[in-house]
Amino acid sequence: MIATLALLAAMSTDPASDSLRSQAEIREVVLRHAPAVRACYETEGLTRNSKLTGTVELEIRILPVGRVDSVHVIGSGMTGPGTREVTECITAIARNWRFARGPYSTEQVILPFLLKPARTSSVHATSVETQRS
Repeated sequence: MIATLALLAAMSTDPASDSLRSQAEIREVVLRHAPAVRACYETEGLTRNSKLTGTVELEIRILPVGRVDSVHVIGSGMTGPGTREVTECITAIARNWRFARGPYSTEQVILPFLLKPARTSSVHATSVETQRS
């Protein structure tokens, strides 16, 4: 069974700020790692519960050097067997994501992922919500 992964959110900070990464930069990194997120869902979730579906919302803290400092699940619309394993897997892989180094502030970024079984392996991304810390 193949899963569909959607990244959904809305930009909440001033996009003109030079000290924040652009929405496109963040989306590019997240989409680069979308297959790993999808693999977490398929291997950790769908193997335990073929009907598992829902949203997992991550909050990641990105340091100016581009390293992810912390990752927390701040919301999950999934319930049932496999939920804990999926969220732990996604959290673990997100800790290893790397963003461009630059003259940026430390940022808190909220990334909601919609995870659901599908017949095709499409990945959709709209935008990300960032908050300056």
